[in-house]
Amino acid sequence: MLNIVRREQWTAFSTYKMWQTMLGITTKQSRNHNILAETFSTILTSKFTQLLDDMQRVYKKVSSSVWCLQVLKFVFFVVRAVNFLFRECKPAADFFCILVGMS
Repeated sequence: MLNIVRREQWTAFSTYKMWQTMLGITTKQSRNHNILAETFSTILTSKFTQLLDDMQRVYKKVSSSVWCLQVLKFVFFVVRAVNFLFRECKPAADFFCILVGMS
């Protein structure tokens, strides 16, 4: 009889409430982790597989084409030339801005 009375009064104790709260939080986190694991295992895995296939196709097309390499060399040459001209013309442009600002 005494044990039954004690069990009925468990809800009044703070440790019981604390354990109930911790159990509820743990249960909720477990559900959230399960959803996250499901998402990772299905959606992201398929997306990464698709991305890998796309990258392999692009790599095969680019590596088999000599023309792409020539275009890349030309683009690199043009960018270097533009950078060189910008560095050479920068002092003159700064001087022009100073003159325009004074007048």
